[in-house]
Amino acid sequence: MMNYKISIIIPIYNVEEYIEECLNSIFLQLHDFVEIIVINDGTPDNSVAIIKSKFHEWLEKDQVVLINQENLGPGAARNTGVAVARGQYLGFLDSDDVLLPNFFKEVIKSIDEKKTDIIEFGYTRFSSIDDIGSKTFCPLLPFEGQYNLAKIRNDIFAVGAWFPWIRVYKSEIFNKHKFPVNLFYEDLLTIPFIFLMDLKIDFIKQPLVGYRFNPNSTTALHDKSHALTMSDFYYSLDKAEESIAIQILKIKTARSIAYFYNELSDADIPILEVLRNINKIPKKLELLIHLKLPDLVFFLTPKLYMVLDKIRLRKRDSLQ
Repeated sequence: MMNYKISIIIPIYNVEEYIEECLNSIFLQLHDFVEIIVINDGTPDNSVAIIKSKFHEWLEKDQVVLINQENLGPGAARNTGVAVARGQYLGFLDSDDVLLPNFFKEVIKSIDEKKTDIIEFGYTRFSSIDDIGSKTFCPLLPFEGQYNLAKIRNDIFAVGAWFPWIRVYKSEIFNKHKFPVNLFYEDLLTIPFIFLMDLKIDFIKQPLVGYRFNPNSTTALHDKSHALTMSDFYYSLDKAEESIAIQILKIKTARSIAYFYNELSDADIPILEVLRNINKIPKKLELLIHLKLPDLVFFLTPKLYMVLDKIRLRKRDSLQ
């Protein structure tokens, strides 16, 4: 049996428009020691038919696996991939996104030289595959090279980029962490807790993934269930061991709930309870200096922030 260095897990659901570009970006640079796991999450469109038609030769190889399951959401699909993965490291890719040409070269180099627990890299946001090369890359964090997570944890939480696909992880990390099933924001509900562990992380300061702006994605279309999932997650953080990182996560999550409240104008969203709870967090200097400006304004003057955010949303809606 092949000993794969990396397994890339790709959930498939309603991406017939994008799946060919996604898989082409992988197969054009695929190494023998990389495993690709495609999870058909009960997609009702032609995505799987396209895969079988366009990539049938790849499906005959040991390193490419196609698994079919009923629709349970991206969290369950990722868990299925994790359970069968044979790689020393795990990576994730959304099926409307692409890998940039140096992905495997740079990640394998980090694995071989650093043998770290997590490898993090940048991404470029795009709308069309034709303009992806013209996009400017702005790194989320200033770090490059290997660090102990404990030394930079607060900085990572302050940015709060919990996309699973901007990193690869040692596979054993997911022995302790599973994605929630049939819930929105499964990445937010999972990845931060990995970053509370005592691990080492290597930063590659260049974009290795193309992140497509998709107006029909679940992250772009909001309803009350999104807000209530976020609210449940907020209160679940009370069970976590208190730290600056957890306080930052609570503040950012509360600000998201405030955004949903303003956007949806739904009285069932428990915003007043959340604001009272946030007010109990001590306003220590170590916390304040790590907060990004929107989070800092929200934390210190939540009512003013909500008024300003509501004005911003009304202006946005008037321009659409």
